[in-house]
Amino acid sequence: MLPKTNRLIKQDFNNVREKGFVVNGNLFGLSIYKRNDSNPPRFGFVVSKKISNKAVERNRIKRMLRQALLSLLSKFKNGYDVVFLAKKTILEESNVSDVADEIEKVGRKSKLLE
Repeated sequence: MLPKTNRLIKQDFNNVREKGFVVNGNLFGLSIYKRNDSNPPRFGFVVSKKISNKAVERNRIKRMLRQALLSLLSKFKNGYDVVFLAKKTILEESNVSDVADEIEKVGRKSKLLE
């Protein structure tokens, strides 16, 4: 589980959606909003019913994203809100290390990683 300081709350999801920009990867997109402060980065996860109608699969995807993110958490720059937008291709990836590699690749592409 992510530390409480690294979690987005409900009101912040709208802020990221309205004011942020999106960077796409193969397994997910990142919706990113720069907060202009030095607080730790905060993360949220969205897995819609378009990905899977089964709640079990949607929750498994969120757990896999959280687990992969935990290993890279210290590399992220401060002052950002990030929402992971899962794509249907993530269902085929059942390996956390592959998801972590994709997070690192998309994070470097968006200049979120130090």
